[in-house]
Amino acid sequence: MIRPVRVVARRLPPASARVPGVEYVLGDVASALPDTVFQGVTAIAHLAAETYGGQEAHERNTIGATRILLEAAAKHGIKRFLHTSSIAVLKPSRSFGPALREDSPVDADNLGRGPYVWGKAAAERMVADFCKAHAIEQRQIRLGPLVDFSSFGAPGRLGREVGPLYVAMGMPGSRMSVCDVRTASNVIRYYIENFESVPPMLNLVESPQPTRGALVKRLRAAR
Repeated sequence: MIRPVRVVARRLPPASARVPGVEYVLGDVASALPDTVFQGVTAIAHLAAETYGGQEAHERNTIGATRILLEAAAKHGIKRFLHTSSIAVLKPSRSFGPALREDSPVDADNLGRGPYVWGKAAAERMVADFCKAHAIEQRQIRLGPLVDFSSFGAPGRLGREVGPLYVAMGMPGSRMSVCDVRTASNVIRYYIENFESVPPMLNLVESPQPTRGALVKRLRAAR
């Protein structure tokens, strides 16, 4: 089934990078959007979040943006809401055991983990509470750190740039939880197309998890 897609973005991609058939709209989801953006919409996939800055930036662009889209869904009768979160919101496995699951404890209200984790955890809870109160079906996908295996750039936990060098950290054989952008896009599409039958919460990482050594090899090839 072909489903029309409308993308709202702060910066529109150049014509050469646009996907045929997709409608692109210039807008900021952290601000109120025109009603026309939501005309004909049956499901919202909320993919935006702040990744830099302090608490104020995450309050506006993660928590505030989520609230605005939830309120728009309620206003326009949109009954399906997909929110992308992050596996970073889970409490570290060393706190309670080795395996992270969808029902593992969330590290909520903890600015000590940084404003990103604080904001994403608050947004997760907001989505669940708001949708329950307004009879909206909600699904959430916690993404691992995003990478692009076809044009590889190192995730932050792999190492650091030091002048002209890249210094990798950790043992080469240890594994990292990452998620390729194509895996993420395929699963998000599957969720939208099979909304009623998919789990309400999903931790999404590559399986098997790549080793740090394998990721460093990809980085060396790219550099």
